[in-house]
Amino acid sequence: MNRPELANIPQSPDRSAFHQMGGETDNVKYLSADGHHESVRRNGEEVTGENAATYNYGTNPVSHTVLDIVPWVAVGTQSPGDKSTVLSRLKAVVTTVVKPCVQDSGADMGGRAVCQ
Repeated sequence: MNRPELANIPQSPDRSAFHQMGGETDNVKYLSADGHHESVRRNGEEVTGENAATYNYGTNPVSHTVLDIVPWVAVGTQSPGDKSTVLSRLKAVVTTVVKPCVQDSGADMGGRAVCQ
């Protein structure tokens, strides 16, 4: 069960990217010290709907992807007001993770992939 009140460590914009759906740009993600509890706030207020915080089962890139991001793509945040679709969530993954990785691994980088 997510407890947003425990999340007080602000995350960088790139770590808040999946909480900027629907054209939002000012949402800030916060994590608890253990990385499990999450809060997403805009102007100090907790965000609901498609950009709402969720409990993080995984706390490293691999476990977070498998345990949190894949289920989020499948079912969304489960927050009241989440009107996002599987397609819109897949688009968020492609535009924030896949596309930058592919662009960064182009010929100007000697063909080396820089995303890990």
